Amino acid sequence: KDPWGGAVFVLYGAFFYASAIAALTSKRRHVIAAVICLGMLFVAQNAFFQLMGGLAKTRELFAQENGFSSFAAYTNEWFKTSHDAADTYNMNRLLSPRISATFTSPNILASYAMIVFLVSLGLWKTKDEKILRFIGIFTAVVSLAVLFFTRSKSVIVLTFVLTLIWSFVLFRAKEVSLNFLISVFIVGSVFTTMGFVWGYGSNLGKKLSSSGGARLAYWKVAFNMVKQKALTGYGMNTFERYCKTMAPNSEPSKFVHNAILNMWAELGMFAALGWLLACGLPITNGWDNFKASVKKDALQLSCILASGGFFIHNLLDFDFYVPGVTVTALAVMALAICGHDDPKETQN
Repeated sequence: KDPWGGAVFVLYGAFFYASAIAALTSKRRHVIAAVICLGMLFVAQNAFFQLMGGLAKTRELFAQENGFSSFAAYTNEWFKTSHDAADTYNMNRLLSPRISATFTSPNILASYAMIVFLVSLGLWKTKDEKILRFIGIFTAVVSLAVLFFTRSKSVIVLTFVLTLIWSFVLFRAKEVSLNFLISVFIVGSVFTTMGFVWGYGSNLGKKLSSSGGARLAYWKVAFNMVKQKALTGYGMNTFERYCKTMAPNSEPSKFVHNAILNMWAELGMFAALGWLLACGLPITNGWDNFKASVKKDALQLSCILASGGFFIHNLLDFDFYVPGVTVTALAVMALAICGHDDPKETQN
């Protein structure tokens, strides 16, 4: 029912296979990882522009377009009248200090930053050219800064857990020291605590400020759709229409904020299973190859965990429907499959 959306899904698959072929035939996979890291630097430029005054300019331009001399004058007038959930949600986004860069929301940007950060860790640990190691450590710092200013609590916690797992696995493989593992735990705990307690800024209404409550409401609508048409679904982009049956003060959305439920509600059960296999198999295959390898490759481990982080966050948001995040994640999944050496050659 949506040829463009179907074409995007097909292109996703084609891009993944092209990336996998490139990763399997290239002996220098870290070059692909470096390209992914460099992409983060372009995104970060826009994010820091928003942070250093871009958001303020957006508010002022919005106020002028509505006939007010300043954003303060616009908000003073706005609060004097009643508004529906959509208008309140838009005002919430204008008042929020969270950055989104080139993506649709701060949470989606946070997911992208998490993926690239984990890849940059693996690039930093590679023993190849110094320039690639420098790109890795520099991108890691930039990615953490962007992640922090998105104020996405769930992704900040997820990034900390995945980084701790990355450090622990490499410690068990004797690739990093115990001091390194302890340092990661201490620094990560401080970073996560600061990010978790930092507020979102001005919020309007308890319903709209509760992202957890909004997601539960989305999932409830999706479950109702699944119960009615479990096999075929209602067609792409139909969730928004059914989402309008929610409470009047609910946060509006075009997506379920859960990729499996989104696929199931709109495209049917087999689409949901297909998404589960498409994202799950590269992760599990990569992990099997990593365990079978004699020398544990930090870059492969980074890509496995970054892919896992993408998978987990797709159960809380709509990352899969944002090409900028998904294309990056698909390339990382392809890198996750092959490691430092071929397990078959090791066994032979």
